[in-house]
Amino acid sequence: MTATARPESEQAEAGVESGPVLLDTNVLVYATNRDSPFYDRAQQVLQQALAGEPAACLTPQILAEYYAVVTDPRRVESPLTPRQARAQIEALLQALEVLPLRASSSRQMAELAERYRIRAQEVYDVQVVAAMLDHGISTILTANERDFRRFAEIEVRNPFA
Repeated sequence: MTATARPESEQAEAGVESGPVLLDTNVLVYATNRDSPFYDRAQQVLQQALAGEPAACLTPQILAEYYAVVTDPRRVESPLTPRQARAQIEALLQALEVLPLRASSSRQMAELAERYRIRAQEVYDVQVVAAMLDHGISTILTANERDFRRFAEIEVRNPFA
């Protein structure tokens, strides 16, 4: 489901990312949750990513977080059943690259956590950043600007702003 890539100069002029981007959990959740005020925009972002504009990827952690949120009636008004959530994940696995877990990502995570004095639950965002850096991804699309802006190594883009 990847579209023919445009030359990098055309991408820059059109405001399209020149390199791959990582889609954060909230983009996927909003694109699934019809009750979200961000549903339409998230659908647009996801459809563009599926068409390769920009090329996008995920991590196993993001897929796990997605499953946890969309099946939780405390987090979404109309939760998916486990079967529905699995089907959504299968579709994402078929359409987008999922960055493999590597030991080097864990080393990177520990280094970043120490550098930024990360504690407790904040480690999960550091793990996402470490996977990005370990795979040469420099941009994340997320509504969670607050938690990711601290990392000078990446660019944070909020598609809902």
